[in-house]
Amino acid sequence: MKIEFVDHPADIGFRVWGSDLEEAYCNAGRALCMLLATPRRKGRTSSCSLDVYAEDLLALAYDFLEQLLILYEVDDFLASDVDVTIARRDEGYDLHARLEGATLDECQAEPNYDVKAITYHMMEVTRTNGQWRIQVIVDI
Repeated sequence: MKIEFVDHPADIGFRVWGSDLEEAYCNAGRALCMLLATPRRKGRTSSCSLDVYAEDLLALAYDFLEQLLILYEVDDFLASDVDVTIARRDEGYDLHARLEGATLDECQAEPNYDVKAITYHMMEVTRTNGQWRIQVIVDI
């Protein structure tokens, strides 16, 4: 998984790559979870899934990452593995994510950044030279 963290004057972000769109979105989910916290031990693994529909790839990235952030903030769930499938539907995209992870207590997660929100600022979903790249800046 190729991740590059992006410095920003007031925030932080990341760039991820994938050989296909699904791999890039998987890596974006993993990168966000890395920004949120670092597990100190293996917790009891649980799984959940997310379904997101959006009209374009930027909105799909935003909505997907926002749902991961909500799981972290509301349910104290930190994903350690993210598996994504994306399908084109009508005028938009369906994303189904299968998440494996643990609650913050179970994995004794050490917080990294207090991510307040996903933003559209400098967000990109692009395909260059056969690789997909996603760039996201989050509000901290």
